[in-house]
Amino acid sequence: MAMFTGEVRTYLDVRNFVEAVYGPLDEASETQMLVFMGNALDQMWADVRKSSWFYDEWELTPVEGVFTLPAGVARICDIVGTTTTVGDDDSESSTEVTYELHLRGCGGSPCDGSVLQAVVNPVTGTITPDDEPNTLMVSGFRRPSHQFFTETTTGTPPAPCRLWADIDLPVPFRTAYAKAVAGFMFFGAGDHQRAGDWLNLANGEAANLRVAMPEIVDGTPEQRGIYRLGTKTFFAPTCGCNATGEWIYAA
Repeated sequence: MAMFTGEVRTYLDVRNFVEAVYGPLDEASETQMLVFMGNALDQMWADVRKSSWFYDEWELTPVEGVFTLPAGVARICDIVGTTTTVGDDDSESSTEVTYELHLRGCGGSPCDGSVLQAVVNPVTGTITPDDEPNTLMVSGFRRPSHQFFTETTTGTPPAPCRLWADIDLPVPFRTAYAKAVAGFMFFGAGDHQRAGDWLNLANGEAANLRVAMPEIVDGTPEQRGIYRLGTKTFFAPTCGCNATGEWIYAA
């Protein structure tokens, strides 16, 4: 059994922390720990989902004319389409379009036709732009990855080995995450007193971090689609049921 060193960076560190405070894990309790890792990760992500840690960009190309979002996209901020044309002399030129973003079936009023639209279907995870671009550049926020480790058979002699991933949370929140997983483990074992102690520690630490580090929790105004002028706040222009800033939770 590896010893907990005090550093919480990877999911292996979380496992070692759990063993240090909860006790050795057998196969069944480790499986339970992996489930609790996912539950705690999603719960903490709900509080820091606007963090720039989860901001990402995806370049999409159509497959049989269909643009499909990658798994885990949670919020779309912008969609920019690029159309490339080839001239008679084989020269290429590109045109970029930033679309008004809409959610399929929202029932909002249609635009006046002055801008191109892109309709997102969160059920199928597809995007339908008004025109036919060659690529779409999507920017927005993702959900945390639940791939806690990968397995490899490299080494001498070859044997299954786990390569544990870094915790998919902003660095300051990782220690609170480990405490939350430990609390869930005690709760699963029926020890509600110690479960409450560890969960209270995790919640208190995370709450203090959210107050002390608002820039990590909330991201930048540009990422939120908000523009500030003096003491007033203006949201980016909307059209119909413009979905910019909505959390779509693509599959």
